[in-house]
Amino acid sequence: MCPASAPGQGFRAAALAIDASETQRSRVTDLLGPTPVAVDEIIRQAELSPAVVRTVVLELDLAGRLERHAGGKSASSDSSKIRPVEREIDAVDRHRR
Repeated sequence: MCPASAPGQGFRAAALAIDASETQRSRVTDLLGPTPVAVDEIIRQAELSPAVVRTVVLELDLAGRLERHAGGKSASSDSSKIRPVEREIDAVDRHRR
C-alpha cells in the first residue's frame, strides 16, 4: 500500500511539493522563448529533475508568463524573448558573413 493513501492519512500533496531555487527557475526560463518546446526537452537541456522543471513551468503558467501549445509544448508569453539556441545560431551566422 502506498504511504500517501494509507488509511486515515489521506493524500499528502503538500509533502510532495517541490520548491525550485532562483537558479533553477532561471535555467528553465532561459530555455523558454517564442518557439514552443516540449517539457521533456527543457528537462534535458536544463539538466534538472522533472519535478523541478514541471514546478517552474506550472509557476510560470499560473503567473501568466507561459503559453501552452499542443503536444505538451510550452513557450514564453514574452514575445521579445529569444531562446539561447537561436542567439547562438544568429552569432554563428554573423561570424560566417
